[in-house]
Amino acid sequence: MLPGMRSRLVLFALLAVGLGLLGWAIFARETDEEAIRRRLDALAAAVVIVPDEAVVPRALRVRQGLQEGIERRARIDVPDVGVQLDRDELVAAAVQAGQRYRAGDVAWSDVRVEVRTGTEAHVEATAKLTATGGGGEPRSDERAVSLDLRKVEGTWLVTAIDVAPGDAAEPDDE
Repeated sequence: MLPGMRSRLVLFALLAVGLGLLGWAIFARETDEEAIRRRLDALAAAVVIVPDEAVVPRALRVRQGLQEGIERRARIDVPDVGVQLDRDELVAAAVQAGQRYRAGDVAWSDVRVEVRTGTEAHVEATAKLTATGGGGEPRSDERAVSLDLRKVEGTWLVTAIDVAPGDAAEPDDE
């Protein structure tokens, strides 16, 4: 191979790699909305109640999942509880739910994400909670939820959660 051809071949190879990386950066990069939806899914996964899961592993999983996704000083307002919670109180309540129910999960629907600035977003969604009580009785609750998020060092964190009041005709606990 001639010396000039070799340098052109190397140049074309570098150009192809550069264009490939540029295309990946433009088209494969996760959007803010996708990252926020992924954050919601991760929060729901953190509070899943797995049947027969031991208390300590559940507590560690819940704590890690909620601490990774919710800002430490976040405000959580659940009217049925009667007080505003912070992240650590939410973690404690989610861990206790695993002792009260045999199984359970949260599913998001009607999710509307509004990225207000490059670092602030608002989400309106419906959260459906399904669980199996200690005696095997099915439980279900559906609530409107709004969340505020802030992008900190490239990661979307929840700063506020507002849960709509529940139906007073439906029993909360047994």
